[in-house]
Amino acid sequence: MRTRAAPGRRLLGGLTPLDEQQSEQEQADHRPERQIREARDDCRRTTAYPRMGIIETTMARVLVVEDEPNIGAIIVFKLEREGHTVTWVTEATGVTAAALAFRPDLVLLDSTLPDSDAFLLLERLVPSNLVVMLTEFRDAAAPERARRAGAAATVEKPFKPTQLARLVAQLAPVASA
Repeated sequence: MRTRAAPGRRLLGGLTPLDEQQSEQEQADHRPERQIREARDDCRRTTAYPRMGIIETTMARVLVVEDEPNIGAIIVFKLEREGHTVTWVTEATGVTAAALAFRPDLVLLDSTLPDSDAFLLLERLVPSNLVVMLTEFRDAAAPERARRAGAAATVEKPFKPTQLARLVAQLAPVASA
């Protein structure tokens, strides 16, 4: 049996009536949802719709060559979220055809591809593409070797997706010029 009390009134022992407890709880439950929804809407307004003039940046066409599904998915998600057009290739055998068909502004190339030597692939891509090599932190010689082969930059794994997106944004105007 529920006891009714006037709003704002406390029952014995300092307890709030059930009606008020539910309404306060319901308000508290819906507040985070509303805040999350508003924050998500704000994010969409400020980071999307570059064709509508909300963002004044050059969006790049990026070819990602990464055999690791988790890493590739993170890169694709982050770059697409930033407004870039992304194509993802998981095997070295498909890179040349993808580069010809997609005509990327920038290529992100993994240094440890299982089916080919990534540095030979880098040398083939460099004359017509701007290439960023993704190197392993355990291989200290890879960044220097990539730069000598013509890579525009190197990014050591593990990396922060935001760091990679910032680098792509910096190189995009150079690539499209």
